[in-house]
Amino acid sequence: NNLTAADLRVLADDAHELRRRCWRARGADHPHTLAATVVLASVLRRIDGRKDEAVRLLEEAERRYQSALPNHPYVYACAAYLAVVRSQTSNGSPQQVAAQSVRVIQDMTGRLADSVGAAHPLSLTALSALANALARAGDFGAAVKHGQEVVAGFQDLLGPDHPHALAAEANAEVSQSALSSVARLQANLADIDFTPLPL
Repeated sequence: NNLTAADLRVLADDAHELRRRCWRARGADHPHTLAATVVLASVLRRIDGRKDEAVRLLEEAERRYQSALPNHPYVYACAAYLAVVRSQTSNGSPQQVAAQSVRVIQDMTGRLADSVGAAHPLSLTALSALANALARAGDFGAAVKHGQEVVAGFQDLLGPDHPHALAAEANAEVSQSALSSVARLQANLADIDFTPLPL
């Protein structure tokens, strides 16, 4: 990601204008307006000091999606994304916050798979978010497993050179490296004799 802070501010202004136009032309609950709201939030979450604003926008989008399109896949995708962004703004231990987001994302991933199928881009994106949340929570084994499913899914759907497939592959490699490091650490700890020495 080579975007500067200035680039992100320009993107945020453009996304805000798009949302404003959709709102005026189609109304607050129209799917185009809600999609523009999610896009704006996705830009704001990357700008220092504006993550809380992103959370508020996603909360609004989730409520409006649920009102306008009850139990639609967009509701589940928005809820999963909201859990991701909330985890980036929450206080507390990173593992505890990640564990909370895992529960929500896991639920939404299951609902997406049931509604549009596990191979749908929305399902794969949510599964990728789940793998990342599991890695942040320290469950590298599950993160690797889901990460590899995401890689295979995006490669089958979009081809191995698509940006989604490449990003998923990079995430899976990070989780695999972390899992290998944990395994090495555990093996080294197992070899240490903790028998108290005589005084």
